[in-house]
Amino acid sequence: MAATPAAPVAPAPHDVDMQADVAEIKERVAWLESQIPHLATKVDLREEIGRLQEQIGRIESQFPHFATKADLREEIGRLQEQIGRIESQFPHFATKADLADLGTRLERAMRLQTYWLVGTLIAVGGLIFAGIKLL
Repeated sequence: MAATPAAPVAPAPHDVDMQADVAEIKERVAWLESQIPHLATKVDLREEIGRLQEQIGRIESQFPHFATKADLREEIGRLQEQIGRIESQFPHFATKADLADLGTRLERAMRLQTYWLVGTLIAVGGLIFAGIKLL
């Protein structure tokens, strides 16, 4: 007798869930495999660590050139001393009022000098004309 084909059997509900789970797992595995070329290898990590150590070495080589807190305190002390010397000179500096008064006095002195010069020229001119008249 010939074997009769069996009628297709509908998948059980747990088989459908399992197939969906397997499909999801395959999809996730495919994504993970696609990320592998972008992952760093131990060699890559060693190279990066080497570059970072070089950078750290360059940074550390600059440390001797940085100021310490003691250096900054010393510099602040020197600056405060210089500021004190400058401030001690303030009483000797002219104020705006002093400069305005000086301007007024200079203006008055120039006016008086001009009056004196004009008066002197008139007097000399008078003497010259008187001398010419006598001749």
